[in-house]
Amino acid sequence: KMENQAVANVDFYIGQVQGAIAESMELTRDVAFNMVADDGLQTLMGNPSVPMSFGRAALQSSVGSSVAFQSIWNSHFLNALFRDDGQFVAYSPRGTFSQEQRRLQRVYESAAELSSARTLYRPEGSAEGYAYFIMDYENIDTLKKLGKLVIELNTDALIKSDDLTALYGGTCLTLTDENGERLYEQGDMEDKRSSFQLGRDVSEFLRKADSRLHDDYYHVGRQIGSYRLRLDIFVPLHAIYGPVWETSRLYLTFCVLILALTMLAGVAAYGALARPLRDMERTLARLAESDYSARMPESRYRELAGLQETFNRMANNLDASFNEA
Repeated sequence: KMENQAVANVDFYIGQVQGAIAESMELTRDVAFNMVADDGLQTLMGNPSVPMSFGRAALQSSVGSSVAFQSIWNSHFLNALFRDDGQFVAYSPRGTFSQEQRRLQRVYESAAELSSARTLYRPEGSAEGYAYFIMDYENIDTLKKLGKLVIELNTDALIKSDDLTALYGGTCLTLTDENGERLYEQGDMEDKRSSFQLGRDVSEFLRKADSRLHDDYYHVGRQIGSYRLRLDIFVPLHAIYGPVWETSRLYLTFCVLILALTMLAGVAAYGALARPLRDMERTLARLAESDYSARMPESRYRELAGLQETFNRMANNLDASFNEA
């Protein structure tokens, strides 16, 4: 039952993330195509004599027409347009800082051969937590390459794994491209990479009998829509069974506590019952030694009260007979 519940939870989560990434990719493509179709940006990219800073208003307009009703853009995206001469202009509705611009420049310098509207990249040296949409900016009439469009996506914000990892501690996630190159990673994935089945969706339980793994996991892998992206999740089974084990520990503790209390109650009851019996035994011993003055004290136990009364009556009779004799 716990495994079935985990399957349902993980499938729901990965479905939500699939939709969020696919939506973000669609939005990013819209922005990119608007930039390519913008006459002002086309003129600017094809004229090296004009500083790229003049294109900020056109870039803002082009982005704004695509994301006017998309609040997700404000926190998840940063974009820049690079001309082949190295000049660029960057824009984000929340503003751009010199550190972010330098980060985009490093990505551009590493992305000479990268261009696709169907996947994301993470060039060598890129900052953790980011992936990049990189596409050649071409002359819309001649298809001559004029520069590069670089859009930065915050993968931490897109994947939002906090809820899943809070539910199942130790969960590992990875977002990869079609070649298995890592775009985002959380957790220790070293012993799990060979479990990827690229090119198709999977949902399977991986046991330690599989020599590739150091633990047991539930593995889910999904392609992101029509894009060349893949999300894989590994949930450790000990995290899935944790609530059962915790319940078992509580149940065992409860049973041990009940047993201990029962034993203590039994010992107390035995002591309370044994005390008047020992008193009776001493009284009988005195009578056996011809001490006819021996009498049993009154008992608060109904079962012993009758015995006490009968014994005392017998002792009275014996005492009277002895005195008479």
